[in-house]
Amino acid sequence: NEYGEKFMLRETQKLGQATVNYSTSYFSKENVDRLNMMLDKCADTGATVMIGFMASTNRDGIVRNSSENGLPALTAGQKTAIDAFMRQAKVKYNAYFFANAYDYIYDATYFHNSHHHLTTEGAAVRTTQMIKDIKLALQELGRLSKED
Repeated sequence: NEYGEKFMLRETQKLGQATVNYSTSYFSKENVDRLNMMLDKCADTGATVMIGFMASTNRDGIVRNSSENGLPALTAGQKTAIDAFMRQAKVKYNAYFFANAYDYIYDATYFHNSHHHLTTEGAAVRTTQMIKDIKLALQELGRLSKED
């Protein structure tokens, strides 16, 4: 593209039957300790590590917390799992979480060949969301004025 980045047009393909799993089982002591060791090294240099959430969907195309797009709303069980995942991530990791996982659950048509690989259009949607979230986070941290 015009920025010198490698670029491949990614169009929507039919996704398989895998579902997104927001499970707190990912927060094993070994995984948490390993990542926190790296995060602490960054903090020692004066950096603030900011972490967002991955783009995801599931085979049913369930999005966010409502049926505003004509798609099924998240079930109570799915919401409970996502809420627990976000809470655990924020508590266990020595980083600043700048996003809400719900804002990164997209319609299946935004995905290329898996439940995590976005199409070109999906990448643009996620980039716009990330810019908004990072800007708000920087304002919250006092690193960016409200006018910026």
